[in-house]
Amino acid sequence: MPEQFPSLAEILAFLLPLLVAMTVHEVAHAIVARALGDRTAQEQGRVSLNPFRHIDWLGTILVPAVLILIRAPIPIGWARPVPIDASRLGHPRRDLVLVALAGPLANIALAAASVGLLALSGSAPDELTLWDKILSFSVFANTVIGLFNLLPLPPLDGGRIMLGILPEGLARRYARLAPLISIGLILALILVPLVWMVTGDSATLLNDILKPAVRSLVGFVERITGTAMVWTWT
Repeated sequence: MPEQFPSLAEILAFLLPLLVAMTVHEVAHAIVARALGDRTAQEQGRVSLNPFRHIDWLGTILVPAVLILIRAPIPIGWARPVPIDASRLGHPRRDLVLVALAGPLANIALAAASVGLLALSGSAPDELTLWDKILSFSVFANTVIGLFNLLPLPPLDGGRIMLGILPEGLARRYARLAPLISIGLILALILVPLVWMVTGDSATLLNDILKPAVRSLVGFVERITGTAMVWTWT
C-alpha cells in the first residue's frame, strides 16, 4: 500500500496532462474523420479542444483520480469516444484505419513536444517546478495512451486498425470475438490496479514496456535537440 497520499499539486500535475492527452486524442480522430468525409463528430460539436465536450466523468475524472490517490503505477482513463459513421467515409475500410491511427499519433506527437519543452527547462533534479512535473507526466501520459491504444484489441484503436487491414473473412471472425476481448480488457484494466493496491508490487508492464518506450522517446529528442534534459519520471 502507498505510504501517503499525493499533494493537491501532484494530483493536478497528473490530472491536467491526462485530460489534455485524452482530449487531443479524440479531437485528432474527429479532424481526420471530417477530412475524409464524415462530419458526424463536427455536427455533434466534438471537433473542439474544450475538454468538457469529451469528458466521460467516470473514465476521465473519477478513475484516474482514484488511481493517482493510491499511487497506482499506471493511472488509466478514457474520454467519451467521438462518433464515426463509416458510411459517410469515401473508402470505409481504409479510412477507418486512418481515423484510428490519428489518435495515437497525435499523442506521440504531443509527448515529443513535451520532451522538447522539458529539454529546455534547465531545472536541477532537486529544484523541479510544478511545470516540470506537468510536462514530465505529459510525456508519460501521452506515450502510454498512444502505445496502449495501438494494441490490436477492441475497442482500442489498434483493434479498429486490425479490422481494416485483415482480409475480410478474418476481419469478420475477429469482429465476432470483439465483445469478449473488450470485456476481458476492461476487467484487466480494473483488476490490475486493484492487485497492485493490495500487494504493493509494481506492474511488470510499467518496467518492461512503458519505461523503455518513454526513455527511447526522450533519447530521440535529446539527440535531435542536442540538449540533455531533466527526466522526472523514474
